[in-house]
Amino acid sequence: MDLSKEETKVTLEALGQRYKNLRTRPQRASNSSSERADYESTIKLINITIKKILAYKEEQFPEEELESVEEIENPESDENQRDYSEFRLLLVDDDVGDRGKVRSVLKEQGFEIFDEADDGHNAIAQIKEKAKPYDLVLCDLNMPTISGLDVLKLVRQEEKFSSMPFIMLSKKGNKKQFEEAVQAGVNGYIVKPITAENLLPKIDLLLQ
Repeated sequence: MDLSKEETKVTLEALGQRYKNLRTRPQRASNSSSERADYESTIKLINITIKKILAYKEEQFPEEELESVEEIENPESDENQRDYSEFRLLLVDDDVGDRGKVRSVLKEQGFEIFDEADDGHNAIAQIKEKAKPYDLVLCDLNMPTISGLDVLKLVRQEEKFSSMPFIMLSKKGNKKQFEEAVQAGVNGYIVKPITAENLLPKIDLLLQ
């Protein structure tokens, strides 16, 4: 890499703006899984490139004041930070501890409206009794009375819930179960333990 001070500044500004535009670009629920994967890959590539150029800037032009890494990587931290307080979520898990962990992660992000179910039958009842579908369902795969996969299949049978965002949570990264969930219409699949790093990017894409 061999850039002048001005070239470094212009490149960083262009990449930073591109990064922000992508992060705030609305994502349609109809976007295919491959389109969402391309979106995430582009975000990661730009992020890596920005970090490399910032490192180059620090080495070559340490006196130059440019936009900070935090400002570039976290455009949602400005005045236009998204408000998640009105989204309605359903947490489904027979493990009360796991439900609590997921709830804590989401509350830190700004979510406030939660319904909870401790098994699949209760989850289906709560989903169907709502006049409007939940904005997001997070459901454990392995539950004693009825599995999360069966909950997903039964829910997807009704047109009203055919596009309701549904993320499956599992203790194991089982390829067969993952493929079955995809075929049943799942929007995301996360292997526990649940953290902000593996949960929030998927939620952010689904709720654009």
